[in-house]
Amino acid sequence: LHNTADYWPGYAVLSPMGTIPTISWEAIREGVDDYRYLLTLRKLIEQAGGSGSDEMKELAAEAKKAVEAMMATIPIDAGRRTYTEVGAAAIHGWREIATEDYGRFRRTVAEWIMRLEAARSR
Repeated sequence: LHNTADYWPGYAVLSPMGTIPTISWEAIREGVDDYRYLLTLRKLIEQAGGSGSDEMKELAAEAKKAVEAMMATIPIDAGRRTYTEVGAAAIHGWREIATEDYGRFRRTVAEWIMRLEAARSR
């Protein structure tokens, strides 16, 4: 690391061995992955809900309810307008969610994706 007044911690560190991602970069990458999984699940819920199958519609309703319950536990303040305020809200929110809850959220989303995919394949 640089010990200069103009040092700005970034998302990657350049080294003689190549670029090394930082913890901040990995956190952003995980957030993007989480978003992609949630988007995939949302699309599957929409498809299942719009199908002609009562079983698929029931599964879609259950999945939607599970996602809404998870999302309700995440402290998001939509009234914030500036980047700094949003960033501060995100950091504040991270402290309120236990680490094991993130893993449980991810498992729940993955399980619903697999259930809906399996039901759609039948």
